Amino acid sequence: MQRLPVADLINVPVRVKPRANRSEIAEVVDGRVQIRTTASPVDGKANKQVAEQLAGAFGVPPSRVVLRNGMRSRNKLYQIIRPSIVPGFIADAGGADCAPALTPERTSRRRKGA
Repeated sequence: MQRLPVADLINVPVRVKPRANRSEIAEVVDGRVQIRTTASPVDGKANKQVAEQLAGAFGVPPSRVVLRNGMRSRNKLYQIIRPSIVPGFIADAGGADCAPALTPERTSRRRKGA
């Protein structure tokens, strides 16, 4: 695993397969991370489990994984806030800086009241 020195945010496009036999992050296909989850897509259970899987892979707490698009779709866009590591599935795809769909972003950190 590599340290991620620059990005404050990483956008991770995901394709979810709910009700799978096991929960796993499978591979990157067509610029999307394929994630299987045992949870059913009812009441956001699958979304929550996918967020937990991504949090574990990026070494962050689940509160730093945000679902930006695709609440009711299989195609989703998750945003990882201040990831501490680059997991193998991103490194295999050419790294966070190389994969076109896996885009790092910089954010400014403002203080409240400033």
